[in-house]
Amino acid sequence: MIKARTRPDGSCSSALSGSGRNLPNGLDFPAPLQRPRRKAGSRRAETSSARLPVLPTLKSKPSELDVRRFAKQGFETIRNVFRNRLEQAELEESRIATEFTEVTATDFRAEIFVDGKSESECRISLGNMFGPDSISYGHGHMSSNSADEILSPTNDGGLALSATMSMGLSTFEKTTNVKRMNPDEAADYFWSIFTERLRC
Repeated sequence: MIKARTRPDGSCSSALSGSGRNLPNGLDFPAPLQRPRRKAGSRRAETSSARLPVLPTLKSKPSELDVRRFAKQGFETIRNVFRNRLEQAELEESRIATEFTEVTATDFRAEIFVDGKSESECRISLGNMFGPDSISYGHGHMSSNSADEILSPTNDGGLALSATMSMGLSTFEKTTNVKRMNPDEAADYFWSIFTERLRC
């Protein structure tokens, strides 16, 4: 607080109340010190950068058990589709007779007869020499050591069945990505190979 004092000669002087110091006439108080202001965007930048993840999102890979179960599911789907379609073929066409033989839990044979003559036969199995998770297709009475097509699990963007011997020539191959098939598509793919000879 500033108080005005009267000198003996009648002039006035200013003094700071409680400080005991006199201020010369016409001298202004210095402005209070101001701290430098932080830019508005700097704090937001620090906050947003602090919220960024330290590491990129890590992709989880399926375990060996996941792959094994997926391959087994694929084989079971193919087996069921073949069994059901063979039965349906006999109902739709009187000239057709079929045979479905389940050799083991991971091996079956399918055959189509037209007017009593064998027109198409195949063997489909899970595993064997091509790996425990592969599904092989072979025309006729082929051994477990040979195949005309092999499906192998792939994990490019999720588990799928990939045809390893596809040439991309059939109608099915031109309309379906046989390098990434789910079990139902794999069954359709093998069925298209199996019935191709009936179209000749």
